[in-house]
Amino acid sequence: MGSKGLEINPRFSCFIRSGTRRYQADVNLIKPLVLANPSRVEPYVGLGLALERLSFTGAGATSQTNVGFNYIVGGTVKSAGACSHSGSSSTRC
Repeated sequence: MGSKGLEINPRFSCFIRSGTRRYQADVNLIKPLVLANPSRVEPYVGLGLALERLSFTGAGATSQTNVGFNYIVGGTVKSAGACSHSGSSSTRC
């Protein structure tokens, strides 16, 4: 979803390992960059806000909550053609 070339990019992550649990919720604002000479790579930049909850289990366990900022730089690579799906596990591009 987006407006005026901006896209809202929500995300939720959960990592569970022995003795720890980490949850993170992010809301990012992404701006696609327009190139003078279009190519297969579509670059973007963005920023966002993250809320992280880290908890430990066991004797004397503690937890903490952190707020942070996300700085995003990346690109999307366009495929040369359409992909076709045939069968339960094969995809051809």
